[in-house]
Amino acid sequence: MSFFPAMLVMPVKKRVRTPRRTHSALTLAISVMYAAPAAAAISDTIQPYVSVALIHDDNLLRLDDGQSIDGQRSDNYRQSIAGLQFDVPYGLQEFTGDAHVTRVAFSHFNEYDYTGKDARGEWAWKLGTHLFGHLGGVYSESLTPFSEQSSIDRNMRLQRKEYVDGTWLFHPSWQMRGSFVRQQFRYGLASQQYNNRDEDTATLGVDYLVATGSRIGVQLGHLKGSYPDGTLLGFLISDGYKQNDAKINIFWQYSAITQVQILAGRAKRTHEVFGERDQSGANGRVNAYWTPVAKVKLTGSAWREFSAVEGSTINSSLNKGVSAEATWQATSKLGVNGLLRREKRDFGTVSGVAVVSAPNDTLRTANLSVTYTPLPSTQIVAGIAHSARSGNFAVGSGNYKSNSVSLSAQIAF
Repeated sequence: MSFFPAMLVMPVKKRVRTPRRTHSALTLAISVMYAAPAAAAISDTIQPYVSVALIHDDNLLRLDDGQSIDGQRSDNYRQSIAGLQFDVPYGLQEFTGDAHVTRVAFSHFNEYDYTGKDARGEWAWKLGTHLFGHLGGVYSESLTPFSEQSSIDRNMRLQRKEYVDGTWLFHPSWQMRGSFVRQQFRYGLASQQYNNRDEDTATLGVDYLVATGSRIGVQLGHLKGSYPDGTLLGFLISDGYKQNDAKINIFWQYSAITQVQILAGRAKRTHEVFGERDQSGANGRVNAYWTPVAKVKLTGSAWREFSAVEGSTINSSLNKGVSAEATWQATSKLGVNGLLRREKRDFGTVSGVAVVSAPNDTLRTANLSVTYTPLPSTQIVAGIAHSARSGNFAVGSGNYKSNSVSLSAQIAF
């Protein structure tokens, strides 16, 4: 069954250099926020909201140094959002969700203008005090980031996700849990539809619960991926893959200040064709949380994981990375957030593809944002971001640097 709308593929418009007044929308939004009274929300369970953001990116298309399109690399664009979120408790059950429409308009590269659609819903279910879990779904339709594709053509991406999980507390110190997740990725650009992908993931685990709040357990996982419309090197093939893993699952509540989460073990990934890409080995993620004072939270992460990749000569990678994030709630109305991240991807190339240098890339990112909350229902966020990738053109991963600044305002009713 295809979940890809027929109208998702849209022709590229002729580039029109019509100037746009992007600043007026943000000025109006901020004025409305300060004019709005500090009243209660429209409903205790349903909350509409709107937001507008202005962004400047000095390398919108993620071009290599020295490259440009008609002499242009940078662009300004406006992102306008209107949405509705809800949170409805019903006895032991809780229903939450969000739906919003996003309109993105570029000043120069306006052939990429688009309207995105996002929705999510979840039922947090509970049967008595020993059986509980979640059932939900996510839908997202947006422009594919240029950092994730080798083409600079307009390429809309549709993502769907359905999931269910459950936990059975069969003893005060023991629990059993399981989950199933189905994800689908569809692309509007005909030349990129070999990347259309389906992925099913199932897990089963058991944990021992410590009175201090810690837990230790084991988890088995199975993943199956397929490319229903995939073509590779001009040949129609079934280039699916499978992954089986066994991991330890630990949450260590060292203190109220320090916690460590570990999900790590061994995984084996196999492919239906070109078996030389098969891999096995250590696989997992470690997160550490430290809250030295009430207003400061630090998070560190490290991972080594197999992942799918969108590409014509590759579709898998081994990702190794680290990240550090800091959050500071300076005052009741002012917060600061910073993030540093580095990830290296080692690609598995297909048989017959000669690669001059090592088939890998490294992406480094740094983000800093300041959030001002003048009223409980309003936020103003200013941010800066930097990213740089050193890649390999032979596998469709180029080199680029980009810097961006943004200013956004949101109000909830």
